[in-house]
Amino acid sequence: MNNPAKKVSEALSETLTKLRGFIKNTLADDKPELTDIYDELQNVLYLVTAEYAANQEALNTVNNLREKLVELQNWKETKSKYSLIKLTMGVLVYAPNKTHESPEPLHWICANCFSDQKKSILQLQKHETPDNRSREWPYYLDCPRCKTSLKIDTKDFQALRTQ
Repeated sequence: MNNPAKKVSEALSETLTKLRGFIKNTLADDKPELTDIYDELQNVLYLVTAEYAANQEALNTVNNLREKLVELQNWKETKSKYSLIKLTMGVLVYAPNKTHESPEPLHWICANCFSDQKKSILQLQKHETPDNRSREWPYYLDCPRCKTSLKIDTKDFQALRTQ
């Protein structure tokens, strides 16, 4: 990054180093006012350096805020493509809006993760019952991000398969 304040600070620092050497080697005993000038220049260098650091911190803050704004705008766009729906067993998931055409296959999003502004696609799983007496295997939607497991009805499973 080409920063004028940093260049000035570096140039002042280099000049002060040379001046200090000159004062020590030749004039310190004869001209004490030069030592005072040197001290004054050292204070100016300190102020320039502090101002540079403050400007860098402000620039970093602005850049971080810009990044957060972009993230919020992206999330707002993503969020507008989904609606909360209730499945037959009272399970809530986010599904793509029917009016929004997408190249993505039909999927459901975890409501818990969606509230955290994360898009985590629920994965359909078949869990075995402990006693294996059930004729129909229960189906679950598992979230890979937050590990939520949602039991769904066979009707929901069939609806997901046919869409």
